[in-house]
Amino acid sequence: MRATLGIPFLLAMLSVQILQADLDEDLQVAFQQATKEVSPLVVMIETTGGLDKVGQILKGQGPTTGVVISPDGYIATSSFNFVHKPSSVLVTLQDDKRYPAEMVASDLTRQITILKIDAEFETSPPAPLKELMVGQWSLALGRTWGGELPAMSVGIISALHRVWGKAVQTDAKVSPANYGGPLIDLAGRIIGVLVPLSPMTEGQTAGYEWYDSGIGFAVPIEDIINVLPRLKEGKDLKRGLIGIGLDNKLYDEDFAVTHIFYRSPAAEAGLKKKDRILEIDGNPIKHQVDLRYALASKYAGDTVKLKIARNKEEFSKEIILMDELQPQERPMLGILPSRNKVDKGVRVRAVLPDSMAAELKIQSGDIIHKLDEHELKTHQQMSQLMTRSQPGEMISLEVIRGDKTFTVEGTLTVFNPAIPPGLEPEQHEIVNFKPPANIGEMTRTVGKQNTTYWAYIPHNYEPSFPVGLIVMLDAVTENVHTAWEAQCRVRNLAILGLKPAGRGWKRTDINFIQEAVADFRKAYNVDPARIVIQGDGAAAAIAFKELFRQRNVYRGIIASGFPRKPVLADLNAGLPASFLIIADKSDHEPSRAITETMRELQEKRHPAILLTEDRIEKSFPQSLVERAALWLDSLDRL
Repeated sequence: MRATLGIPFLLAMLSVQILQADLDEDLQVAFQQATKEVSPLVVMIETTGGLDKVGQILKGQGPTTGVVISPDGYIATSSFNFVHKPSSVLVTLQDDKRYPAEMVASDLTRQITILKIDAEFETSPPAPLKELMVGQWSLALGRTWGGELPAMSVGIISALHRVWGKAVQTDAKVSPANYGGPLIDLAGRIIGVLVPLSPMTEGQTAGYEWYDSGIGFAVPIEDIINVLPRLKEGKDLKRGLIGIGLDNKLYDEDFAVTHIFYRSPAAEAGLKKKDRILEIDGNPIKHQVDLRYALASKYAGDTVKLKIARNKEEFSKEIILMDELQPQERPMLGILPSRNKVDKGVRVRAVLPDSMAAELKIQSGDIIHKLDEHELKTHQQMSQLMTRSQPGEMISLEVIRGDKTFTVEGTLTVFNPAIPPGLEPEQHEIVNFKPPANIGEMTRTVGKQNTTYWAYIPHNYEPSFPVGLIVMLDAVTENVHTAWEAQCRVRNLAILGLKPAGRGWKRTDINFIQEAVADFRKAYNVDPARIVIQGDGAAAAIAFKELFRQRNVYRGIIASGFPRKPVLADLNAGLPASFLIIADKSDHEPSRAITETMRELQEKRHPAILLTEDRIEKSFPQSLVERAALWLDSLDRL
């Protein structure tokens, strides 16, 4: 028997459809009415001039959007719209009137730029942050073409307090067309200004890759209005930095400071490693993520009040945040560690002049058993501990001298790269020495291309005593052997000589360099603290690239004769490198490339030395070889 639908059921279904149609119509009217309310404040922005490309992002060809936020003609928009540094800006209103615009200032933490035009407006009330709810309707508006109403994209507020508390998240489509436009609610109130943001990275293009993805961000209009008086003064607002290091455990309780940056607000206030931050401006900090949220909305120049716990003591500090931290500085204790093994601690090979160790009267032969509370087993461990410190920081050392043990305290100094005068070579402590195979001059073949490299291993090489390694690009075998053989024996060094496959070094040769170094390190015991790369002329450019590309491999560079200043990366305190730059003394002064390189190395706080000789060739004169070998022998100073 065939079932039939009853009349009551059909009437109910029809009623639902009518109600749905009425609801859709009501929403459509609400969307249009809300957009109409704010439409006079949504402006089109056109820029001319400037860069065609920023990083991998091409300059947009079309107009973008802004929103008027004050009656006297101040407009908020996305800083992304000006990343190409335009020479002029024009603003077009709803009634097609056009005005030249002045770029006033930017909030660089929220990527908002403020423009000013000579016009007056009736502004829209902001949507209070406290009234916003996840799931409520939100409309993303953009005015990039003509028409009475701006373009509209409909969505909901999908999250609040995103990007470390700086943004409202919406699933309405957000793209370069409406960057700078308003996100509004159904009452026509402005929720915020649409910008690309990212919780992982910062900058004017951060988050750009997410456009039209269902994840869009708007900076709350309340936050913009709060700082508008400061922006009207014409000064950019930058993120406030406190200058502390933390580990990566965002949600661990009782987290502690792991690092204090040199000359930072934290350093000036006397904060120390292992301090715990309990409160910021009266707000409790339970997890590291709470601290990040609390500081993300602060600007340089703001004062924050911290409640700090140190051991069992609690105290408060007021700190004025900075916009930029000083470049990192390498700290120095002032010793050369012995490479001969000891049962415990680090034996002092030599004490460097004008250092903390010299001031504390540390002596050659002393054994440093503890650094602060850390019991030392190797000088590599001590080196790692030193990278967590800063110049000016107080440390304590437990020292063993003969049958006496005592503790001294001192202040770490800034790393001094000067070649120590009169440094005697360290004698190997070897029992029953037997010369290994494959020493002296040799060649080895590596890689899929069966490329050959040349090497020299001194005849007194002992596998239990690691050698320093010089990776020489464009090395000439006979000349290198003659100039370096004596120093390799005395200073316990080996040489790896490489030549490019064709005429001149190319990017395709990089793999060969890396394969050769890896092959040599597998065959011989190499000291990781004394591996350097050397290049002259065009080969120096490759050497600089390899040094920064392979920071975990190289600890220094010997560079000479380079025609252009290389690209220099910032100091990496955990993987520091030293620089020996060679200039030709026959010139009245170093070349412009060398002068500019030395200046930037000093600005970035890299330890660098400039040496000069009467004539510079690919094989250095004997006097220069001796100084370079002495420099290399002291690279592992602490």
